[in-house]
Amino acid sequence: MSKFNLLTITPNTYEDLKEKGVLHIIENFNEDNFFNKCIHLFPIGRQTQVIKLAQDSIIMEYGWKTRFNYLNKFKIVKFLGVLPILFNLIFRFPFVIRQEKISVIRSTDPYLNGLIGIFYSRLFNLPLVVSLHADYEKGHLLNGSTVLIFGSRKLARILEQFVYNKADLILPIRDHLRKNIVKDFNVDISKIKIFPHGVNVKEFDEIEAIDIYKKFNIDKDKKIISFAGRFSKENYIDDVIQIANELNKQRDDFIFLLLGKGNEYEAIKKSVANKSYIVLGGFQNKEIVFNVRKQSYTSVVLMGGYSLIEAALAGKPIISYDVEWHYELVVDLQTGFLIKENNIDEAVSKLNILLNDDKLSAKMGNNVRKLALQNHDIKKTTKIKQDIYKGLLN
Repeated sequence: MSKFNLLTITPNTYEDLKEKGVLHIIENFNEDNFFNKCIHLFPIGRQTQVIKLAQDSIIMEYGWKTRFNYLNKFKIVKFLGVLPILFNLIFRFPFVIRQEKISVIRSTDPYLNGLIGIFYSRLFNLPLVVSLHADYEKGHLLNGSTVLIFGSRKLARILEQFVYNKADLILPIRDHLRKNIVKDFNVDISKIKIFPHGVNVKEFDEIEAIDIYKKFNIDKDKKIISFAGRFSKENYIDDVIQIANELNKQRDDFIFLLLGKGNEYEAIKKSVANKSYIVLGGFQNKEIVFNVRKQSYTSVVLMGGYSLIEAALAGKPIISYDVEWHYELVVDLQTGFLIKENNIDEAVSKLNILLNDDKLSAKMGNNVRKLALQNHDIKKTTKIKQDIYKGLLN
């Protein structure tokens, strides 16, 4: 049994992760039992609670909500709720770190959680790693997920630099993010190591088969073009709808099946209410999502992380914008088509090519699955992560 225990500090809440269906990702943080136990700290949550995901995986969330639900509707309660959160983080949680014999601290962003990580790492003389999972600059430009301090992105970047300087390792999940760190921040390059996303291929391949055509009442003669992700500006959800609208002007042998929720969901729902070629499936569990990916003819992933990897693993060609890291999986003309950002006409043109050529689509689908297996099989990515932790802990 491993002698190492991991503390992760994450900007999530239990309810959000449960709603998104991604709790299993946190359970994989033990890296195939490299860590004996993982304690997951959610420092700014909704309510204070402890959730045992598994024998070796425990969530500890500190939140502002009181036990008296009628009080939680008042803004002053949320404001004052910061005080008990700070008390828990400063005075109570250090006892958890000592009791659980934490070996290494991992913050999953270089901002507030990075600061908390620095505090604990200095208090207990423990190594701190910062894993980077998003392009916050791109999110800022798209009015999506980003980090601001007093409304300023510039101040946030100053904090980011500070956290990088104090961390023992910086772990971007893909090469694109590594390049950004090298370009934008003055950090020791030897501290930066790629910490890739992994997908459980066996689970994906062996998921129980569900007839997606029947479930969503789709005509068997239609080819499914799927999207699965948050309905948000940063995922270019408006572009997805425009692509569907323009394609419908040229042909009627397809259905756009869109899964997910998000802050743009209600607006999209109204805009597509009378469009028979667009089906909104809402939020679905991973069993449904995996089956949709497998039974799609092609996937539209204009912006993606795990969603792009899963779409590739399904063995279907992908339409994607040429942004961020997409070039690592979507190789133009080989595994799908990389489209210039916001170029609706080009996306429609490439979809027409795929829909008109079953052999080409099948060939691209086989290629993209091979690439996903090569780069993101969880067995391979876990070995990479274990080696990184071994080098740190020695």
